Amino acid sequence: MPRLLRIGRIVGLCLVVLVVLYTIAGFWVVPAVVASQVESVLAEQLELEGGVERVAFQPFALRLEVDGFRMGRPGEPPAASLEALLVDLSFLSLLTGGVVFEALQLASPRVEIQVDEDGRLFIAGVGVGGDEAEDVEETDEPEVEEDPEAPVSTLKIRSLVLSRGIVRVQDLSREPVLDRELGPIDLNADELDLTDLLRGADDPDDGSAAELVVNLGAGSRLSARGQVDVDPLRLDLTLGLEAFPLRQLQPYVARSARLVVRDGQLDLDGRLRIGASPEVPAGVHFEGTVGVASLAVSEPEVEEPMLAWESLAIEGIDYRSDPAAVRVAGVALARPDLVLVQTRSGLNLVQALEGEEAPAEEVPDGPSEEEAETAAPEVEIGPLRIEEGRVRFVDRTVSPAFAFDLASLGVDLDRFS
Repeated sequence: MPRLLRIGRIVGLCLVVLVVLYTIAGFWVVPAVVASQVESVLAEQLELEGGVERVAFQPFALRLEVDGFRMGRPGEPPAASLEALLVDLSFLSLLTGGVVFEALQLASPRVEIQVDEDGRLFIAGVGVGGDEAEDVEETDEPEVEEDPEAPVSTLKIRSLVLSRGIVRVQDLSREPVLDRELGPIDLNADELDLTDLLRGADDPDDGSAAELVVNLGAGSRLSARGQVDVDPLRLDLTLGLEAFPLRQLQPYVARSARLVVRDGQLDLDGRLRIGASPEVPAGVHFEGTVGVASLAVSEPEVEEPMLAWESLAIEGIDYRSDPAAVRVAGVALARPDLVLVQTRSGLNLVQALEGEEAPAEEVPDGPSEEEAETAAPEVEIGPLRIEEGRVRFVDRTVSPAFAFDLASLGVDLDRFS
């Protein structure tokens, strides 16, 4: 008996020592190692500066907290930062060979997406694509086929929360320069299953509930709610876009047309489905409505709008990509106002849509008549209503200039295709 007692004491003492060592490593060693590794990886692997202000680890709860993360190119402001990160790992999942995060929370993340003067893309200060990707040598090693019977680890996130996120988008390659901030962005996702990314499985029953809300400024908001599956990509989302200011699209409009978007708000409400499912055999399917209110578009040198309207409502949109088809239940346009000016250089509307003259390029042969007929989508539009329209025409090729107005115009057109 005394011998068994001594053995029990020794075993107990060893367990106490192990617990003490694990506690010391968890509370003090792990935070120091994580903080140093973050700086090392940023400097050596990405050639960036950065680090964290505080790291805390609770070894018995497997809970990691990181405060004050930042990273960026040397000598420049941070291209990515994070106020706080919380990672809560399930201990039981490790015993079964999987990884399950009970909670993953990001507070006030900020990411910069930049296109520099040479057209190179940087995300959080890291170059994406470019010459580096092209220089990678291909190897002749045969592809390893996965064994479908082999055990596969699981990767799941029970609760993903992103709050008060900011995305800054800069495009320095074009004039005018685009510089916008999107946010704050809030994202909530439950039961996010990323296992398919590990094993390449194709389970149509997989899917995660997600909710994304992005504040776009000036009272505008984008929301998306529904089911998401990452591999293969499947989406079934309810989308909403409220009062999006079209003036924010001006840098893109200026690339293809000599037009200035001076006013206008875009609203969208619908359901978007991407990927194979019983309801959507393949491709993209969108159902919903789109509206544009208070539009005002003019030429760059002219203050008065060339095209304006009070409201445009496109209802009952049903778009499918495979086979390509568009159906619209109805279109209503209220108080459109169009100003047409004919000069010796041409009609203002045509010149504006043509944009700047591009250098002549060799244009490839277009599709044959048979191919064009096959590729052409089926288009069907319900009743078209135009109320209280106005067209003003000015001909400055004659002296004196000739002008006339057509007011109180109305169009009532039944379904056509």
